[in-house]
Amino acid sequence: MEPDAHIRSHLAALSAHLRSRRDAVLDAWMKATAADPAITTAAALTRTEFRDHIPAVLDAFARALAKGPANGGHNAAVGAIEEEAREFGAKHGLQRWQRSFHLRELIGEWGHLHFCFLRELDDYFAAHPDVPPAVAPAARAELVRLVHGGLTESADQYSRLGRDEAAGHARDLQRAVANASELDRLRGELLRQSVHDLGGSMQNVHLSAEELADPTLPEADRTELTGILLRGVDSLRSMLAELMNLARLEAGQEKRQVNSFDAAGVATAVCEGARPLAIHRGLHLRAEGPPGLRVSGDAGKMARILQNLLNNALKYTEHGGVTVRWNERDAEHWMLEIQDTGPGLSRGPGAPIMRDLQQATSGAREAEARAGDTQAAEKIALPPERLPARQKAGEGIGLSIVKRLCELLDAGLELESPPEGGTLFRVTFPSSYPADADGNPPASR
Repeated sequence: MEPDAHIRSHLAALSAHLRSRRDAVLDAWMKATAADPAITTAAALTRTEFRDHIPAVLDAFARALAKGPANGGHNAAVGAIEEEAREFGAKHGLQRWQRSFHLRELIGEWGHLHFCFLRELDDYFAAHPDVPPAVAPAARAELVRLVHGGLTESADQYSRLGRDEAAGHARDLQRAVANASELDRLRGELLRQSVHDLGGSMQNVHLSAEELADPTLPEADRTELTGILLRGVDSLRSMLAELMNLARLEAGQEKRQVNSFDAAGVATAVCEGARPLAIHRGLHLRAEGPPGLRVSGDAGKMARILQNLLNNALKYTEHGGVTVRWNERDAEHWMLEIQDTGPGLSRGPGAPIMRDLQQATSGAREAEARAGDTQAAEKIALPPERLPARQKAGEGIGLSIVKRLCELLDAGLELESPPEGGTLFRVTFPSSYPADADGNPPASR
């Protein structure tokens, strides 16, 4: 037998021995890792999770030994096996990263695996003194190559994932800062417009009061100015009340009170309360939906959402009227719709909020389109610059209140405003809310 063939036969025998001892080596590795105080995360893993891809790496080592070096070199078959072992090492690094290992722990467990295999080789050579001297260095060299390749790929994969995660956190932080800046800008714009509206109403009140102070004013003019003054004061009171409501919502002083109630009954009552305004403006007001709709939620806040949207619709619709609809949307949600025949929306006081709502609605429709509902998506696409004029002073505050109430109730708010006119607000409420840790219905949020 040629010398190289003789060495390869001994390496093949060593390979068979290591295959038979694989589980023993893995157990020794697991015990050594568990005893290492610097590796604490491993304690949370099951036996199968801990071993992960390492048995495949050890099998690759045994197969590489069985192939043996050719002419003292490193043959192509062994190179392919080592490449396979590096792939398993990369997968192991991914698994350890997903299991929240620290990089130091990952490197430490590879070190323990190396020592466990070295001891196994030492025990084998001590029990087989007839093994030629060249076999042990060849086996140890192959072990070093395999462990080095596996460790390098594991650590590289772990490090790459860590960098990707950090970059993702940085992007999330940048988006959060940008969103916060935009929110502050929109809030400042809303407040600026609100102060402007209040100033305009105050000027009207002041001018009316000055005119009324004129003792020579005819009685008919005095009566007319008194009516204007009272309407101006009423407008001021209404806007201040809305600003106070918005301030309470933004400060987190409003809580969600969840109880079972009949949404159809609440919606009908709100519509009946708004009917005098509809009659006064010569508009129709239709209420459509099942006679009963039992849901879980905050009836008072749901009524406030409907009141704000319905009052805005009635105020700014000149012809036609408003339709309010309610119904189940699916097994877990119910919806409320307020549709008017007005001219649509504008860049007025509530335009920033309206643009946000349109963009969010368009995004939802695009998601539906990707899922196969293309027609639903086509109903929305209306860029802000095509919004027709409609808004008047104070509408932005009411929309802000609606948006905050929807957030408080985990409700979705969608907007449709086609170019031909009319506006549709759709509010999607949960039909129920999750119970607390003790199984009781949630009382507040």
